[in-house]
Amino acid sequence: MAVPLINTLTASLKRLGLTSRTASSTLEFNRFFRTQIHPLLILTTNPLQKKQAAAHLNKNRLKKKKNVEKRLAKLDKVAVPIKAPIKEMMITTKLEKEAVKLRKRENSVPPEEFQKDVNIFVSEWELYCKEFSTKQTHLIQSRLRSQQQALAELRLESEDLYQKAIEIDENMYNFKVKRLTETPAVPDFEPVDGEYNDVSIKYD
Repeated sequence: MAVPLINTLTASLKRLGLTSRTASSTLEFNRFFRTQIHPLLILTTNPLQKKQAAAHLNKNRLKKKKNVEKRLAKLDKVAVPIKAPIKEMMITTKLEKEAVKLRKRENSVPPEEFQKDVNIFVSEWELYCKEFSTKQTHLIQSRLRSQQQALAELRLESEDLYQKAIEIDENMYNFKVKRLTETPAVPDFEPVDGEYNDVSIKYD
């Protein structure tokens, strides 16, 4: 019944010359009559859609929040508990600043005296190295003299023992070297015959 009534009303409005209304005003007019005649013809409004979308978003946010809370609870069970710091080991900022100031030592020795001390130290070190090297050379020479003297006395006693004493012991140093005697062949290698001039004499 609602549709024929709306059609008759619009026809009568056209007869009266009220056809200059915009599409929006006609839509509002039709909607007004539809809501008055049949309440089931009410169209969904934008505020209601916004409320539904907001409720859906809130639902998703709550779901994500619960999932994150569950994951955090699992991590808390597995994670190693953090130990509280010892109060005795905690240093205040004031003490840290004072320690930095103490570490920065001023060069109380002037550069001339410092260079002089360095030169003295270098000369003393050179003297020590020289004395040490002379002591070592004297020690080696004395041992060599005693060795030669012992070999001479051994030779007077027995020539065979002397020859065995001066013989080189090859087993003293277990040193072996393996070296290549032949170059290994390259697999699937065909040598290239280069350019050359055959100057060999041929006899018929």
